[in-house]
Amino acid sequence: MSDASVLIDYAKADPRILRLICEHIGEIYVPNLVFDEVDQIDEREAKRLGLKIIEPMLSQIEEAGVRGGPLSRSDKLTFIMARDLECICWTSDANLKRRCDAEKIRAIWGLEIMLMLVQKGHLTESIATNTARTIKKNGAHLNDAVVMKFEKKVKALSRRK
Repeated sequence: MSDASVLIDYAKADPRILRLICEHIGEIYVPNLVFDEVDQIDEREAKRLGLKIIEPMLSQIEEAGVRGGPLSRSDKLTFIMARDLECICWTSDANLKRRCDAEKIRAIWGLEIMLMLVQKGHLTESIATNTARTIKKNGAHLNDAVVMKFEKKVKALSRRK
């Protein structure tokens, strides 16, 4: 289950990676109300990339609409649907990641999924590192230390092959 921030980051940096994820890691589900926040991809492009836009149940929308806490309504909905559908939550939002961790819902960071692609041989070291740098340059909340740590992990995975 993807939040909007991850989709926006990859849509701006290199949307082809979304397709690679769907082909080699697993389907990317996105609540339709969350997808509505992603102006960089229309529904036709989402389908071409392999994204699965799904409709939440009314009870999930209502639960997400409860005020309070650090999560936005969209992030609450992403969390709720990941919980209810027993999906991995894919996010770049620290508050959403903390909530998932606290509730024992598997969550992975936005860049982490590229490590899986590199490990499986579906993404090169240079594309992964350039994408991470572009995501940071485009304004994502990544600091230099996070990008450097990611680059070291990518390099280590590339050497193992």
